Amino acid sequence: MATPPYALLLASLGLLSPSAWAAGLCPQQPIRLAFYESGLFYYEGKGVDVDLVKELQRRSGCMVRGVSYGVPRDKWTTQMTAAGRVQIAPTPAIAYRMLQGGRFSALFAIPMQYEKELKDRGLRDQMTIIDWFPQEPPTTRNLALSRKRFTTEQLAAWNALAKTLSSDGTMQAILQRYLTPSEAAKAMPK
Repeated sequence: MATPPYALLLASLGLLSPSAWAAGLCPQQPIRLAFYESGLFYYEGKGVDVDLVKELQRRSGCMVRGVSYGVPRDKWTTQMTAAGRVQIAPTPAIAYRMLQGGRFSALFAIPMQYEKELKDRGLRDQMTIIDWFPQEPPTTRNLALSRKRFTTEQLAAWNALAKTLSSDGTMQAILQRYLTPSEAAKAMPK
């Protein structure tokens, strides 16, 4: 595989390690990344997603992006929607404004979203948090890598790299920057 010209520039700027390129982690094209506002995951240019991407960038020498709430949660949401009991807002911020304005009295959310939004709106002490699915594993966040841009070997290497974030304690440390210790512990994959 020939080294693309941008790889040499990135390596010279310290943004791509020669060892990462040599190990085959980085695809031929630059990895394009997009964030969207979502509670503590991403806000004002910071959040858990930003920290995780930075750590993956540091470990891989490249740059790096998914959502399912799990089968029971998704099934419950489908049932509530069919019963006409779900209002959908275009953004999480609008949903919290609707909650604050009394448009509804409950909001199905995850700690990484509600902790920041409730605090920012001065609502945290006015809400009771109930875990409706305490036996379920935490909602996962995934890194979606394009099959068109990554080889099978690169995908396997990225998967292994992402697993080290949990195994070496980095994921727990990042979550504790944004959540209470108990919420951070619940958010960790079992």
